[in-house]
Amino acid sequence: MLLMVLAGLNVWLFHSRVYPRVLTAVADGVMPREARIAGALSLTLWICIVFSGRMIAYNWFDCDRQPQPAIINFLTSCDAEAGP
Repeated sequence: MLLMVLAGLNVWLFHSRVYPRVLTAVADGVMPREARIAGALSLTLWICIVFSGRMIAYNWFDCDRQPQPAIINFLTSCDAEAGP
């Protein structure tokens, strides 16, 4: 969700600050540096969003496999004392 928020902020900043300069730069044939950065950031964020969405389907931390680091047990709500 954080990546989606960052992608939204990137679009908002692009349309509010960068795009007006792009319209004047089209005649010159060279895009402003900010427009190229915004484009690269947008592509990177959307690739990360798609990759993260695809990784949701996998169970990376199985509670049946113990011992695991305490932080993993806490974040996945595994009961390390119960064991298999």
